[in-house]
Amino acid sequence: LETEPVGSVLCVVKYRADNAYQYAGKSVYIDQIAVDANHRNKGVGQKLIARALELAFNLDIDLVQLDHWTLNEEAGAFFQKQGFRYYNHRMEITVPL
Repeated sequence: LETEPVGSVLCVVKYRADNAYQYAGKSVYIDQIAVDANHRNKGVGQKLIARALELAFNLDIDLVQLDHWTLNEEAGAFFQKQGFRYYNHRMEITVPL
């Protein structure tokens, strides 16, 4: 029996107002998700995602979103395996000061 946490998920409920740039809506955003390296590939991540989906269901929200670092291909593959799909790309540029 595990007595120490082996993973965590932080969800934020987001509400968007209707305006000229977006439609009104609500979503559950997975802001952070982590699984201890010694407990990966044992179903912990799947259980954390399931809890986020359960939260959305219980709040009558039909959209769950998240993002991950582009170079973290392992995370991308995991999230796709859980049913997530890519829908946009974020970009940045550093301004020399």
